[in-house]
Amino acid sequence: MGTKQAGEFFGWGKDGKVTNTAKLTREQLEKAGWTKETLDSVAEGYEQTAKHFPKNPSAAARGKQLRDLSSLFDQAGPNQSAAATGNSTKGATDSATTKEKE
Repeated sequence: MGTKQAGEFFGWGKDGKVTNTAKLTREQLEKAGWTKETLDSVAEGYEQTAKHFPKNPSAAARGKQLRDLSSLFDQAGPNQSAAATGNSTKGATDSATTKEKE
């Protein structure tokens, strides 16, 4: 998935506007090829961009959205939405351990 396709998938617009993450489920993310590790890695990149370029409003918003979506992989079932997790990354578990249990 390229940058344009990712932007469309996640609903990235201008000025930091993003789609409500509650609309995406873990199952949708998995079908599109996204893993917890990939989401966390891309989120880290956006967080670093926001840190070094604070006038870039999209970077911080996208980083937060991806962290929120990453938390879906901390839940037991694939149909969890970000709303069901409370959009929180607290209490994150190692996804490798989670996958071994599934």
